[in-house]
Amino acid sequence: MRDQFPSSRAIFAVYGTLFGLMFPLCATVFDIVIQALPFSIRSVISVQQSNALHWIIDSAPLVLAAFASLAGRRQDLLEANMAQVISMNVQLKQEVEHRIEAEILAQTARSYAEEARGRVEDKQAESQRLTDQLQRLLSAMPIGVATYDRDGEIVSRNTAFGDFLDKDKRLKSVVYECAQRIESGAPAREVFLNQLDIEKFVVLARIDLGELENDSMWVLLADVTDQKMQQRQLVHAAKMSNLGEMVTGMAHELNQPLNHIRLLASNMERLVSKPDSDPEQMKGKLRKLDRSVDRAAKIIDHMRAFGRLDIDDMQPISIVTALKGALVLFESQLKSEGVLVDVDIEDNLPLIDGIESQLEQVFLNIIANARDAISINAAGTGTIFVKCSSRLHEVVVRIRDTGAGLTKEQLVKIFDPFYTTKPVGSGTGLGGSISFGIVSSFGGKIDARNWQSGAEILMTFPRIARQLTS
Repeated sequence: MRDQFPSSRAIFAVYGTLFGLMFPLCATVFDIVIQALPFSIRSVISVQQSNALHWIIDSAPLVLAAFASLAGRRQDLLEANMAQVISMNVQLKQEVEHRIEAEILAQTARSYAEEARGRVEDKQAESQRLTDQLQRLLSAMPIGVATYDRDGEIVSRNTAFGDFLDKDKRLKSVVYECAQRIESGAPAREVFLNQLDIEKFVVLARIDLGELENDSMWVLLADVTDQKMQQRQLVHAAKMSNLGEMVTGMAHELNQPLNHIRLLASNMERLVSKPDSDPEQMKGKLRKLDRSVDRAAKIIDHMRAFGRLDIDDMQPISIVTALKGALVLFESQLKSEGVLVDVDIEDNLPLIDGIESQLEQVFLNIIANARDAISINAAGTGTIFVKCSSRLHEVVVRIRDTGAGLTKEQLVKIFDPFYTTKPVGSGTGLGGSISFGIVSSFGGKIDARNWQSGAEILMTFPRIARQLTS
């Protein structure tokens, strides 16, 4: 920008020259006035020639121009130095600003780093605190938790799992084998450990930890052997109670084939005493006698099977088979009391997971209650309607009676232990609670309600894909 204009040296020289011209001009005018000469070129020349001092005064423009030029040169040097100083100040200012910005950025970065470090430390402390709490929780919880590696070895376990293994060291491998057959993440299921002469009931669940954990898995376990045995003892006691109630009907049911056998034996004795007895007729009598024996044996065998203590594990069972077994035990008693049974079963009804004898016990409890309700309400005969059908993922069993129905209080308490609507001494009050426990252990649901002609018990069970083969 400075190079576009004249330098101070040239400007000062011009100003010095112009200022110096004022001296000879003033001196010439002054002499002309003193000498009373007219203002003309002749007078100027005359004055210049008459006084030698004018030659000295006329050199004033040159002298002042030289001095002004020197001053201008000095001014140029000052301005150049000043420009250099200003440029250095500008650079210094920029460097200072850059340093300040860098310091601010560094301070900000340090602040962020300290804040991030603080957050990381807080998270690490929180993580450690949660880890300690989780370890204390796992150690104190009554559910056994263990981590198995891919080789079936235990990597870690809590106190409850260790206490369970202390009962028998072989349980470690048995639990691992059973857990391998359970789908990862599926709801916990009850398993009967019946290997290597070990008999334990446990509720088992499995969670795979994936490849990052070397294909290891968590196994969650609850030992319910004592509770299960108590429950089965209770169910067995209820069975014995039901069998006691059915003794009269069973005696009548057995008396019929026994009387038939006696009659056949008497007829055969008369035939044998005749000299011309017909062998074919004797064979026919024997076949009838054999059928009566089979009928009596079937009833006795079913009563024996029903009365034994259950130790079976959950397996695919047929609702139809359990229902027919219950009706075999109740058939004579229902007929003698004038109670009809209307059974409607869907073709190819899917199987469910359960224990057949226990499901038969549920049907006996419900049918017995329906029979009692009919006998109280109906002067004549009544009917029990049984309908078995399937839905998308369920098997549904609906049992209705033509009794008086249930009150609001009875609907609320019907599955409570020791609750009964029968007179004192006529029932234990355990049928409803036992039925509820059995159905729930199968993964099903049971509900009581009223319909237009009496009470209704609705049961739903999860179906399985495998069908019953004939």
